[in-house]
Amino acid sequence: MNRLKVKKNNDMRKKIVLYGLIGTFVLFFGMTACAPDYETDFEVKSLVVPDRSLIPVTFPIEGGKSVAEVQTNVDFKNWTATSNAEWLKVEKQEKQVVISAGMNDAFTPRVGNVTIAYGHQSYTIDVLQAGKLPSMLVDGQKSEVYRSVSARDTTISVVVKSNMTLDHILIPDSANFVHVESITDVTGSTDEKLVTFMVDRNIARKPRYCTVTFQSSENHEQTASFVVVQAEMRFVEIPLRVDMLSTNATEPKEGPIQNLVDGRSDTYFHSLYSSTINEMHYF
Repeated sequence: MNRLKVKKNNDMRKKIVLYGLIGTFVLFFGMTACAPDYETDFEVKSLVVPDRSLIPVTFPIEGGKSVAEVQTNVDFKNWTATSNAEWLKVEKQEKQVVISAGMNDAFTPRVGNVTIAYGHQSYTIDVLQAGKLPSMLVDGQKSEVYRSVSARDTTISVVVKSNMTLDHILIPDSANFVHVESITDVTGSTDEKLVTFMVDRNIARKPRYCTVTFQSSENHEQTASFVVVQAEMRFVEIPLRVDMLSTNATEPKEGPIQNLVDGRSDTYFHSLYSSTINEMHYF
């Protein structure tokens, strides 16, 4: 009887395990059958400007063109190419950007950059264009020009030659004894000006100096200058003579006026005391 019960229990356990395996199998394949029968594939959009196209572009004065390569799978209308300067032009084409500039009439180089971008993917190309070569000379020289003048009131002129507009003449506040008087064209020349200055009298016992600088707003770094050297005031001894002296009140009894200039220390001049006159005494 006991053996029969054990056998029945074992058979029951085998059936439970079997049914469990069958249920798991059905559940697994049932879930698999409910899964989608397709897969989603997303395309990554990218934009790349190769390193060789990121090298700074340098244009001569006359201008020119340069091409930057663009490697992208982005629709043409969705990526951009822009310039930060009006003189710097960009033309977006398929797989490339054409960068161009015209003539630079300025006397200074100009700098700009081009940006090629799609979303957060951005590349910048620096662009430099040369400017016209500025020139400015004073009396044919760049510097070391000295002009000496006397201590009295006087004028001085220099010739300034430049291919730029001469619109700044700088005189230090500490040397304001020099003043611009006139600026005139030099006859027969298109790039020379005659600049004339007034120099005030120097009443000091030492010379004084003033550095005058010429400059153009077309290129502030290109300057020319000269130095005004004004002599000191020099005093000359003038010997006194009797005919330089006069008085309305000389004492007739002593001390004639000529005693003042006779070079002796034991003589003297004496004003009137023995009589009176109807005015103040003067000498």
